[in-house]
Amino acid sequence: MSISKISATIGFAAIILLSACTPEPGVKVVKGFPAYEPGYEQGVSACFAAQIANNLVMAGGANFANTPAAEGGAKCYYSGIYGARCNGDSLRWERFGSLPEPLAYGVAISNADSLMVIGGCNAYGPSKRCYSIHVEYNRAFLRELTSLPVAIDNAAGCCLDHKAYLVGGNVDGKPSAKIYWRDLLKRRSEWKELTDMPQARVQPVCAALDGKLLVWGGFTPAGDSCQAVVHTDGLVFDLATGEWSEVAAPTIDGKEITLAGGSMAALNEHTIMAFGGVNREIFTDAISGQYALVEKDKYLLQPVEWYRFNAHLLTFDITTGQWTDHGAYPSLARAGAAIAVGSQRPAVKVGSNAPTPVHELQTWCVGGESKPGIRAPEVTRIILEKKQKQ
Repeated sequence: MSISKISATIGFAAIILLSACTPEPGVKVVKGFPAYEPGYEQGVSACFAAQIANNLVMAGGANFANTPAAEGGAKCYYSGIYGARCNGDSLRWERFGSLPEPLAYGVAISNADSLMVIGGCNAYGPSKRCYSIHVEYNRAFLRELTSLPVAIDNAAGCCLDHKAYLVGGNVDGKPSAKIYWRDLLKRRSEWKELTDMPQARVQPVCAALDGKLLVWGGFTPAGDSCQAVVHTDGLVFDLATGEWSEVAAPTIDGKEITLAGGSMAALNEHTIMAFGGVNREIFTDAISGQYALVEKDKYLLQPVEWYRFNAHLLTFDITTGQWTDHGAYPSLARAGAAIAVGSQRPAVKVGSNAPTPVHELQTWCVGGESKPGIRAPEVTRIILEKKQKQ
């Protein structure tokens, strides 16, 4: 199974998160999914996404549109860039443009008014290319950025203090513990390395805040001298001291879970949100080649519920070092979903007696797979807070 990890970092002044008992529409599937490229309407995982102004923008992605993965089908990659206004409970998608080539499994980072597309891969192999997507009048414009020194796919990424960070993934086709960064204020800035993680992690999640880079999940495939590992533990890298240390793993009902293949974003200077990801036991059994839970030729044929993807909405507070479980939502049980964070101000007629407009903080879960090989052609909106306009 191929799944991706995409992260973004956007700061907000305040946030009030939903409690576990909060009902819909706190977490709600909104109507509409792009259908401009043949096969795209079946849903994609490992796409790139961000909220730019009041547009939700998504690009690329991959699926098995022609022949199911369970039947040995080849993966299809896409190049379309799509946008939809973030108002209401439905998304009216338009095609804004195209990526230079079909692409998925890269890193998407929101940077001010643009979406950075970093690395990734397609049917021809992994990529070193980096560029940013800008949107004007429902059209996408691409700006070439400094290429990576190596080809990277299935990594995690985030930004802090105008610096972009890439974590783990595959580097030139091999599982990596590398950390790369570059200065976003300098267009020609080169990518540089930080101190490696203690172990390689493919498809981890990460976020950066308060001078620290935090990493959870991911997996290390079996090698010549090591067994396959699906990680639950967390790591924190102090950007000032250059040292790694441990941080609390996410738990549900007292049991550690993995965020491998999940989605993560820093919401303000102390809060991180995460959801989705594979089940540790089931995924370990598969990538280790043991297939003790189900026969190998039947692994892709099980019902969605059997794979037990993580459906819980979780938050981590860096000031307390504690995770909070905000409840389970079936539409968040995805692997390889893109995450985008933004805000919305509802329209109010000029001269009306309506209350002062409010800003609605929201997070988007875009696409992803509901089980290995099967994509979810949907977008889920998580409403975080309504904040009075200042």
